[in-house]
Amino acid sequence: MLAVSRSFSALMSASSDGQVLLWDLNRLELVRRLTTGKPVECARINDVTGVIMLCRGSEVSLWTLNGDLILEQNVYVEGDDTISSCAFYEGSGNEYLERNLIFTGHRKGVVNVWNIAISDSSFVLEHVKRMHHLDHAGYNIGATITSILPMAQKVYTGDDDGRVVGLLLHAPSECPQSLTYTFAV
Repeated sequence: MLAVSRSFSALMSASSDGQVLLWDLNRLELVRRLTTGKPVECARINDVTGVIMLCRGSEVSLWTLNGDLILEQNVYVEGDDTISSCAFYEGSGNEYLERNLIFTGHRKGVVNVWNIAISDSSFVLEHVKRMHHLDHAGYNIGATITSILPMAQKVYTGDDDGRVVGLLLHAPSECPQSLTYTFAV
């Protein structure tokens, strides 16, 4: 698995045995090893802040580019809720971000939104919202979320059945059908 940050000229590689390596693309050399010990299902580098996100099972860990652990937290909401995909919301242009949001994709068409916050002098992930892939009748689609692309007003997600769904971030709660629309594959 690979994750790239163009603005920080960094490449991160994660192997199935849990080894995570951070590479400097300017010097073309290995600069850091992040010890995780467990296989990594998803990895991202925030292109604005340089924060590294690693997801293993139902656990999210955030690291600095210098290899310092910021937080490690189990984020399961229900049952055996392993993370299959992840993403940062990085804003658009010079947008000020009041919240530092991350997204985790799960089985059964579920996407969870988390805010990186401070509680008792340490960083924690606060659950903000749970979104679902819905079909045109409003029923949950049971496919695993494999890709997430957060935008300013919508979050685009892909699942292992090949569907791409746009989820509105601020949809009215009384109108669940307006939460999704699906592109033909």
